[in-house]
Amino acid sequence: MPDTVAEIVDWLGLGQTLRGPELDVVVAEVIASVTRAFAADPTPIADAVDTARQLAQSGVRMAVASSSAAPFIDAALAAIGLEHAFPVRVSAVGLPHGKPDPLVYQLPLDR
Repeated sequence: MPDTVAEIVDWLGLGQTLRGPELDVVVAEVIASVTRAFAADPTPIADAVDTARQLAQSGVRMAVASSSAAPFIDAALAAIGLEHAFPVRVSAVGLPHGKPDPLVYQLPLDR
């Protein structure tokens, strides 16, 4: 199963037939659909959530550097109650290259 927006669009066969604004609408709907599905039934790793909360309460500054779209990052953090623990969030969507390109990791450090 594809896991990036570009892969999903290609998997659906839409990358060849849609361009410009039409493709943008489809991409936005894919992101919104995946975001809604996750927010409705998140599956957090309890120990990871607890650790993040403890670190945030201790004053450790944390950030998210993700290949996921920004709306998904925001919704995922809100769904598991960590929206305040990660004030800096960077999505590789829209960057010239996704992970493992270092830019998605460097941008949070610069903020």
